[in-house]
Amino acid sequence: MKQNYYVLVGIFFLLLSNASAQDKITLKDAKEISYQAKATVQGLEGLLNYVTFSENVPSELQEVIANSYKPSRNRVFYNKNIIIEDDITPEAGLGKTKDLPAEKYLNDLDIHYEKTMDASISFSNIAVSSVKKKDYVYVKVKFDAKFGSKFKPKKAAYTTTRTREALVRMESEGGNKWKAFIVGISFYDPAKPLESADNNIEVTTDESVNASVVSEEELMRERESYIQAREEEEKRKEAIFQEYFSLANTLYSSRQYKEALELFEKAKEVKSLVPSLDKKILDTKRMISENTYDNFKNKADQAKSERRFKDAIQLYKEALAIKPDAHFLVDTEITPLTKKLDELTLPKNKLESGDLQGAIDECDKILKENKKAKNEFPELYYIKGMAYQKMLEKKSDDSRSRDRALESFSSAIEYFPNYVDARLARAEFYVMHKSDFVSAITDYDVLTSNALDDSPEKPIYFVKKGRLKNIVQNYNGAAEDYARAIALSPKTASHYFDLGELQFRLKKFDEALVNFNKAITLDPKYNVAYYYRGLNYVEQKENRKAGADFSEAEKLGLEQVQLQMIESISNNFFIAGQNFLSAHDFINADTAFNHALAIRNCNALALHGKGEIRFITAEEQNLRSYFSASKASYQEAIELYRQAIKCKPTYSEAQYKEGMAHHRIREYNLALQSYAAAIQSDNSNIKAHIASGITKQEILDFANSLQDYNTALSLLSTSYETARKAGKKEEQTAIRNDISRVHQLYGKSMYHLKQYPSSLASLNQAIEHNEKNAEAFYYRGQVYEAIDNLSKALKDYDAALKVGQHYKYYYANGSALHKSKNYPLAINNFNEAVRLDTLPAVSNKLYLRGLSYFKNRMLNDAMDDFTEYAKTNAVKSDSIFYADYALLHLYLGKDAEAIENFNQALSMQQNNPKALFGLGCAYAKGGDYQKALELLEKAYQTRQLTKDEIQLDEQTFLVDFLKVKTNKKRYNELKKSYLLTAK
Repeated sequence: MKQNYYVLVGIFFLLLSNASAQDKITLKDAKEISYQAKATVQGLEGLLNYVTFSENVPSELQEVIANSYKPSRNRVFYNKNIIIEDDITPEAGLGKTKDLPAEKYLNDLDIHYEKTMDASISFSNIAVSSVKKKDYVYVKVKFDAKFGSKFKPKKAAYTTTRTREALVRMESEGGNKWKAFIVGISFYDPAKPLESADNNIEVTTDESVNASVVSEEELMRERESYIQAREEEEKRKEAIFQEYFSLANTLYSSRQYKEALELFEKAKEVKSLVPSLDKKILDTKRMISENTYDNFKNKADQAKSERRFKDAIQLYKEALAIKPDAHFLVDTEITPLTKKLDELTLPKNKLESGDLQGAIDECDKILKENKKAKNEFPELYYIKGMAYQKMLEKKSDDSRSRDRALESFSSAIEYFPNYVDARLARAEFYVMHKSDFVSAITDYDVLTSNALDDSPEKPIYFVKKGRLKNIVQNYNGAAEDYARAIALSPKTASHYFDLGELQFRLKKFDEALVNFNKAITLDPKYNVAYYYRGLNYVEQKENRKAGADFSEAEKLGLEQVQLQMIESISNNFFIAGQNFLSAHDFINADTAFNHALAIRNCNALALHGKGEIRFITAEEQNLRSYFSASKASYQEAIELYRQAIKCKPTYSEAQYKEGMAHHRIREYNLALQSYAAAIQSDNSNIKAHIASGITKQEILDFANSLQDYNTALSLLSTSYETARKAGKKEEQTAIRNDISRVHQLYGKSMYHLKQYPSSLASLNQAIEHNEKNAEAFYYRGQVYEAIDNLSKALKDYDAALKVGQHYKYYYANGSALHKSKNYPLAINNFNEAVRLDTLPAVSNKLYLRGLSYFKNRMLNDAMDDFTEYAKTNAVKSDSIFYADYALLHLYLGKDAEAIENFNQALSMQQNNPKALFGLGCAYAKGGDYQKALELLEKAYQTRQLTKDEIQLDEQTFLVDFLKVKTNKKRYNELKKSYLLTAK
């Protein structure tokens, strides 16, 4: 809780740091405060054990919970909204918890803690701080809390004792009397020790002006002595409680209920918060109301009238025990009923032992013996009916047994119309074996008419009748029967649920909600009620409420078909979202995915769908050069993909897309980790293998990319064969295109590894599978250019451009044309490359176009391109460019700028042959032949000059220089010794 807890509880620490230093409290008050604070925490222990008692009554429990924060004898909290750091989850601890209001904490404990008959929550090592004051007097109470049962959702035991701290507010009632209320509970933080003197209030011996201050040591001694004395008093009260409780139990066992109730209530006056005591009081009151002569006599008469003779005999005996002088019952009721039971014992025993024909024969024998008094033996017809029914259950096509069973039940009822067991049996028989729901309803009409209103069976009859009316689509009649059941048994949650479920199916959602709410209030653990209320909320467009109910229902336990329904509802929203996404309607798609997640907060598909919206948005932002926005969108996509993976750890597609997003923002190592996870989750994820290879190419790990592409090719080959055998032409074409792409990528890696024959073989395969694979033509052109086969390179670049006019194809074509000295066409291609490369991606395209202009004697155009290129970061260490830049200046007559740029080139690379030769030409042009000769010698001595490179420069700048015989002689010697015939 260390956020809200210190926001709510700690605010007064900040606001009142300037509280008056003169606040005081007497020693007598300090001792009482300490005792009351400790007793309140002990009261909290009792409250938690009450909540976790396995036999508490839901309505009683809700009252106890309410009394814990309302004015009452058992109040421990200041109000229901005070914050408690949740310790119900076993792994919760300091810094690993969530904040809960007190009311929700107690309700969650009720639902999620496995209840026990004995007290399973214990507090120990209770320690109280010094009395403190800010805007009110308070103390801190530290204690160890041990939960001795299990956390139901995970079936996990609580294995550790956790140290807690309660902040207890004290309110004076005058006369040294104080009330204590807990205002917050957190995990104890050792960094904020209980012994801290912060905000301690001064304690004096009394209230007089001359009272002395009590030392901390004296205060501790006095306080412990006082608490010990008060606890001894509590022990005496506990002994009195136990004495009352024990005597009351003895009286209860001897059926002296009134006397027992008197002692139970005296025990409650001593100790109020004992769940087993409350249950005893309820049971005793019930026994008092039931334990009267008239009550037992009336019930016995009713049982007799329903021919439940065994029950009747027992009830008559109960009545006789209360009123022994009513001995006439023996002669008039008990003896005749006992005789009747004796007559029925043999056929009944045969029925129960499974001797069905024997039971029927015995019944027929007795009936034959009492031919003129058959109406006195409806039980025999009932027994025969049950025997025939069991025969039918063994052999479902036994029409004779079906007819005889129904005939026997009907005879039993004919002879005794109020025969409840026979009428119930016939009603069930109509349903199970005849599908005659109307006749079954008729029998339940009789049952509901005859049953007494206080009979516990009567509301059940109405419910069963309502369900049958529901089957025959008499929905109004069903609703009336459910309402009658509610009127007879208003605290039975299932009756409200039955009515609510019917109203839900009839689309009366507001009315259904009222009844579902009532059912859950009566039984907070009613799993199916939460489930149906969730369905009802879905129909009312309250998806978040629906999701909360579905979650609660699942914690309490649902059947597989119900879980599947929840998944289906969530997935229907997901499918709607996918349709919107396909239509590029991102707003409605996101809304639909949110609905899916409201229903099922861990719907991995919906989380992936939300990630896809962010990913596609990022891709589109990239195209529009909104790079900051696109990076943020990719990061949002990554977070959503991760949430999807958390919900479904083997979600290969989400792992793959997370990798794609990482790749887009150049987090290549994270991308590779995501692809590896995707492949581990599903090794057949071809896209993940390909993407892994592409990312490895991006980080220049070309060798390791080959394994990814080999695996992808193997998987694609298998897929192609499957599609071919199935005759799926379109799928075959798509797979061939994928195979082409992977061969192209493989060839690209081989090209960068300078494995040119292998690269050509793969690129040939790529083109064979898809002759419109522009990238394959492009990289094959790169290979041909690398092995100096410019004619084939140009042919492939041209083929690539016919498929797609990409800037890099124009750039490559222009570069090859430049090498082929076809400068006009090179310029045309570089023009297209510049036009299409808007990012720009190729940094030196202006330089190469400038060179083509230069070679084509279009010097001013060349200067424009060189000047623009010189502004880029690419030139910072490019000595070759500065050499060309300088030479262009020289041709344009800008000698000073030429010399400056030649020197710049040489500062980067002191043996740059082109710069040395060009600088020599510049000095020769300026008439400094000595300096020119020195530089020309250095240039030739690099052994890197060719005739083609220098021929034009010689003819342009060295004519006068070579007119000097010594210069010409030395220059020719240099050419003869060092000039290369080919580059």
